[in-house]
Formats: sequence, C-alpha cells, structure tokens
Amino acid sequence: MVLRRPIITVLGDSHAGIFNRIRRQGRLPGTWLDVLSVPAATAFGLANPNSSTNALTQFSDLLDRTPGHRRTLFMLGEVDCGFLIWHRAMTRGTSVESEFQQSLQRYTGFLEEQMAKGHDRIGLVSVAPSTIDDYARWKGLDSARGKVTASIEERTALTVAYNHELAAWARRTASAFLDLDPDLLDPTTGLVAPRFIHPDPTDHHLDPDALVEVLVERIPQLLARW
Repeated sequence: MVLRRPIITVLGDSHAGIFNRIRRQGRLPGTWLDVLSVPAATAFGLANPNSSTNALTQFSDLLDRTPGHRRTLFMLGEVDCGFLIWHRAMTRGTSVESEFQQSLQRYTGFLEEQMAKGHDRIGLVSVAPSTIDDYARWKGLDSARGKVTASIEERTALTVAYNHELAAWARRTASAFLDLDPDLLDPTTGLVAPRFIHPDPTDHHLDPDALVEVLVERIPQLLARW
C-alpha cells in the first residue's frame, strides 16, 4: 500500500506508458500505479535474455522485488501483432500462424513462470490495435516497419485474434483481462475509431487523451473483480 492505497504494478511496452500519464494527472486517486514501460518490448522477447530492449531482465528484476499478492498488469503485444509476426514470417519463410502461436506461447509461458513463483494476481490489457494505414508510406520509427506489407485490416484482425487467445488464457488461469477492443474499434469498419488515432501521423500510439478517458473508467471495473 502507498498511503493506504492499493498498488498496481504495470509492465509493458511503450503503450503501457499511458499508465504513467494517468498517475501524473491524478486520474485514479484511489490507486497507485507503479509502471515499467520498455519501448519496443515484445512478447517474443520474453524468452530472449539477449533482446535489444533487455525487457526480459528488466521485467524479471522488477517482479522479483514485487510481492506475489500484488496486482500485476501486463500490456504487451503491439509490436508483435503490428509488425514482428509479419516480419518474421516474411524473412524466415514461416507462416503468420506459426509466428502468431510462438509469440503467444512466449507471452503466456512467461506469465505462467511468474505464477509458479507466487504471483497470483496477474492481469492483462488487450493488445493495442494498429493505427497506421500503410507502413510503406509511414515515416514513423525511422520507417522501421516499411517492409511489412500487411494491410491495416489484416493487422487489426490478427490483433483481435491475439486478444481472444489472451482472454481465453486469462479465463483458464483465473487471471484478470481488460479487453479494450470494444472501446477502441469502430463497429462499422472494424478498425480503430477515429477519435483514438494519434494527432501526430508519425506516432503509432493511440491518442493519449482519448485512451486515458477509457482507462480511468474501465480500471475501477477491473479492480472490482480482480
């Protein structure tokens, strides 16, 4: 407890940085958010201690210092679903499905390792969907995703499928799952609703102001059943 407030430890990629924004703005006064956001962290990297982001070591070190009974929330997978699964399939000559399964297994495998160590209040936030229409024309991230030709429809569908698998895993393991897809996706197009597109066209994150509003409404609902 911090000043008798419940603590949530949040671990994830750059998208998890939204929780720092919520804390700075004081939008969840009844909850303290302890956030570790590692830009470019991936689910694949959770099985690679030599990844360029060093995310596995950073996450593991923090979790080793985190009480097992504390609520611990993970937000990863956008790099995998929006880029890495497609890129690995293209460069390795493998199928998108096999890379999808491998990414998912590394993510859930890492979570199960933490559960075996005594972390019994794990939760997941659904993977953030793609917001960039065409990587070939996009100048963000120094055009690092430019070789991926999958359309935004394909990338979004893959993300939705990944989230369905994460939700199923959460049910099997009695873990919490915060599904933001119903909030973020336009029911007509199936893509990210316009109000969640970042105003900077080179930024692949969701619009932070709009996302904060969703999270401050949904997190108390999550806590009530977690």
